[in-house]
Amino acid sequence: MSSALRVPGAAAPPVGKPGRRRRPAAVTGLAGLAVGALVLLTPAFLAFQTAKLGWAGTVQVIFRPLVGQLLWNTVRLVVAVTVLAGAIGLGAAWCVERTRLPARRTWGVLVVLPIAIPEFVMGYAWQSVFRSVHGYTGAVLVMTLSLYPFVYLPVVAALRRADPGQQEVAASLGMGRVATFFRVTLRQLRPALLGGCLLVALYLLADYGAFAILRFPTFTTTIFTTTIFIRTVFIRTILARQRPIAMCARCAGVFTWSVRILSVVIPRG
Repeated sequence: MSSALRVPGAAAPPVGKPGRRRRPAAVTGLAGLAVGALVLLTPAFLAFQTAKLGWAGTVQVIFRPLVGQLLWNTVRLVVAVTVLAGAIGLGAAWCVERTRLPARRTWGVLVVLPIAIPEFVMGYAWQSVFRSVHGYTGAVLVMTLSLYPFVYLPVVAALRRADPGQQEVAASLGMGRVATFFRVTLRQLRPALLGGCLLVALYLLADYGAFAILRFPTFTTTIFTTTIFIRTVFIRTILARQRPIAMCARCAGVFTWSVRILSVVIPRG
């Protein structure tokens, strides 16, 4: 049946070897396993340290007052900045894409500019101009103005892909603009909006420079400061222990060079 349908003179389709098809899948699987192993290194290290510390020691470390204060600072900062950045990014995207805003292309470029400025630079600028910008309020202000483009960009892309026919149908059914926005448009933008807010939250959990400048302690700033302090103490301890050895080596070097110089200057015999 298949030979009857084949065009005369046409070459038969090449039959691939099964081994060649399995190689890319095997390579992809090995690469995925390697990436998964690298990702699991941190949880494995934490589990090892927890088991090494013991249950009583772990409870004592976790339930310290400092940990509670850092947790409260981090959670309220992440919630406030994520909500504000989401609102500003969504509003800016709507104004640029769905309104008759003058010079929309220029505004589209200007709105994205904060993403090119490092957050610690913006924090230093605000701190230099306004001395009162510090602590929780300053951190919320600086990080919101720095991170809202992470929400703006995916929402703009989603607005450009969205079908305007659904909004027209909702308007023809007598639904107002506000109701159409929340019931129709916002549902289309929900994945992009939530993805941008997730990026903002993850960025806040990993940031250090701006919070250090604004003097707002979080988990990241405290961990980084503690790590630097431990390294400094460790290096100073090693140098203090090696100082006598270094002094003896220097004395031996000075004595050797002195003997050589005297042997050259003072003639023998």
